[in-house]
Amino acid sequence: MNCPFYRVFVGRYEKSTEAKSTSEKLRKLGLTPSVFKTNDGYSLLISSSLRQEYAETLLTNLIRKGFDAYLEAPTKA
Repeated sequence: MNCPFYRVFVGRYEKSTEAKSTSEKLRKLGLTPSVFKTNDGYSLLISSSLRQEYAETLLTNLIRKGFDAYLEAPTKA
């Protein structure tokens, strides 16, 4: 699937229910995570942005707070 957005994710889970604890911690920080199906299982989608700088800043902040965060860059056709 082509996606023009930089997407910031947290965690990798086998089951969607395993993300609940991390999701609650992120909500306390004012974020709105969504469980997202990936090729390897599930992750929490934190943000989608057209701006690379915004996504990278958010990623850095999440990692500094101890979250297993990663960035997915836009894909091209």
